[in-house]
Amino acid sequence: MTLQDPTIPKDYQNGKVLFEENLDLWRLAVESQFATVNLNFTQLRKDCFITGYTYDNDGNNNLAISLEEQINRIVSGATPITGTSSDTFTINTDGNAATLTTVGLTDSRIFTFPDCDGTFVMEDCTQTLTNKTLTDPTIDDGAAGAGFVNANHDHSNAANGGILGPGSLDLTQNFTWTGVHTFDSGNLQLDDTGGDHQYIFTAGGDLAADRTVTLPLLTGNDTFVFNDFAATLTNKTINTASNTITVVEADISDLQSYLLNVVEDTTPQLGGDLDLNGFNIDFPTTANISDVIDDDTMATASATKLATSESIKAYVDGKDTEFSGTAKAWVKYTLANPTPTVHDSYNVTSVAYVSNNEATVTWDNDFSDADYACVASLSGGGGQPEVEVSGYAAGSISIIETTGYLGEIASVIAIGTLA
Repeated sequence: MTLQDPTIPKDYQNGKVLFEENLDLWRLAVESQFATVNLNFTQLRKDCFITGYTYDNDGNNNLAISLEEQINRIVSGATPITGTSSDTFTINTDGNAATLTTVGLTDSRIFTFPDCDGTFVMEDCTQTLTNKTLTDPTIDDGAAGAGFVNANHDHSNAANGGILGPGSLDLTQNFTWTGVHTFDSGNLQLDDTGGDHQYIFTAGGDLAADRTVTLPLLTGNDTFVFNDFAATLTNKTINTASNTITVVEADISDLQSYLLNVVEDTTPQLGGDLDLNGFNIDFPTTANISDVIDDDTMATASATKLATSESIKAYVDGKDTEFSGTAKAWVKYTLANPTPTVHDSYNVTSVAYVSNNEATVTWDNDFSDADYACVASLSGGGGQPEVEVSGYAAGSISIIETTGYLGEIASVIAIGTLA
């Protein structure tokens, strides 16, 4: 707003006499003009300084630097902004404003800028951080079970994207690792459920080279096997061709039901056939047994092979044929209905009741034909008992007590060549 030039009445200049009326008009006009000037200066002071500026009427500057110079310095950046009473500060150069706000502060806060050029890091912006050292940070993406807490991070290993420093991880939630991760302190510690003890995983000394530990592809939950912890192993196969197995002897009582010392187990059992694989069973005081042999004639002479029961029986039966005078079958029985009572026998399968005075004897190992000899006798009856042998067959014979009775004891002997 342009200030008006002050004017005063000039009528008295053209008169010869200055009347009081003229002075009053002149005084009123001067007072009105000075009042206007005072209001203008008051308005200027309020617009520029609001409060705190005093007119001392000495004609000199009251400020070391003029208001215009101070504004120019702020605009040019020569003078920093040291403070403002407003809760917000807005920077606007192209119609889009950047507003800094202090709303919500509970105390004075000091922000120190680093001695370098750069860009502010914002909470919600996607930005890549470089050359940063994080001291006791809490890193979490907000999802349940994500992030890790208070990780000492050393970014000196820039080629690998940084490594975790010697500080331990405080794992308050589950997390997932991908890629290669190195613990430069040589161990990893995990708290127990109570938080007062730790599982410490260590390399066990200075390795000669990198070692790769491969975990199996599990189909369910499983448990690690440790050196000194008692565990039962299942589904394990040990390749003895490429591995050396050392068994430390222990008492059988230490192993409970597991056999280590055969001497201490009086009833050892195998779960399958025993394959000697070309080796022997060593008996300390006898010849070693290496195999069995099936030789019906026993013609093979061996000090280390056992004969089968089949070959032994065939050999004995064959020897029986060489002694035609020896009994090949015999039986002692009491005739009864419906079943005779057999007291003892040899090479006899059964004795069957036929009638009051007849029984059929069936041989276990048949004779070669019906041309063998058989005798029978009776005892235990009254008078002179008589007995008849008939019905010769390779596999059986009939014994008839012609004058006998039930309850008499019969003795039968057969001699001949067996089949």
